[in-house]
Amino acid sequence: MAFKLTKSPTFKATVTIETQDDKGRTEKETVVATYRRCNEDELSDLEGKKNSEVCRAVLINVEGMVDAERQPVPYEGDNVEALLMIPPATFALAAAFWQGSRMGRAKN
Repeated sequence: MAFKLTKSPTFKATVTIETQDDKGRTEKETVVATYRRCNEDELSDLEGKKNSEVCRAVLINVEGMVDAERQPVPYEGDNVEALLMIPPATFALAAAFWQGSRMGRAKN
């Protein structure tokens, strides 16, 4: 198959975020993140930055976030700030961005 030089300006990835509950059990929750596609120079500029800084620079949308009552919440304002303060979330979201930017989606 031929390689297409023109790519869409965004890409999506399914991201699993693992956190610990109050009993020490691992909870796995999944969201779908939409990222801004970056060129090599932009990727170089992002290297070495905190995961939250990478997420702030490249995340366009996150689908599947819910509040304490399990009601869907939009990716905007205080919800974005709350998400970017959760280290396991920014770790998983940044890892999915780097995977999608450098190698494409991993095959199972």
